[in-house]
Amino acid sequence: ERSILQTMVLCTGASQPFPMRPKQEWSPQEVEDHLKQMQRDIANAKSVVIIGGGPTGIEMAGVRGSCQAKDRVLIPPFQEIRAQHPDTKITLIHRQPRLLDDRFPKKLSNQLEAILKKSKVDLVLGDEHIQEDGLVTGKQDTIRTIRTKNGKEIQGESALHHGRASH
Repeated sequence: ERSILQTMVLCTGASQPFPMRPKQEWSPQEVEDHLKQMQRDIANAKSVVIIGGGPTGIEMAGVRGSCQAKDRVLIPPFQEIRAQHPDTKITLIHRQPRLLDDRFPKKLSNQLEAILKKSKVDLVLGDEHIQEDGLVTGKQDTIRTIRTKNGKEIQGESALHHGRASH
């Protein structure tokens, strides 16, 4: 039997790690408290390193707007860091030679790259970070040097790693 659909929503799930997806056992208040703490950590950081240049990493850096809650604006820590903190040094590391990946049109990648560069986001493309002991998602215990496979060294007070573990 066939059905004719006007709209179909295909929900395939999500596999993003914390902090992009809160821990399942957290209450709504714990999630909100955590997001607010991350906002404070990012606000106090002089430098933020975003690991991964897919849609979420690009959104973190600054190519999106704020979320409206009923009576207040709650800006998740991964939206528009540049707009909220114009003096913060932001570096985005992405293992692909261009933003996003081959599933997206090259023209879109180029446009997003231009927007991020105009927003003074440093892009490290075609390289990936080396996971080292002590590098955690979020505020670091000290200013960290994040090393890449191609030998770059990037200073960061806050590191935001999202997506697949191999970024």
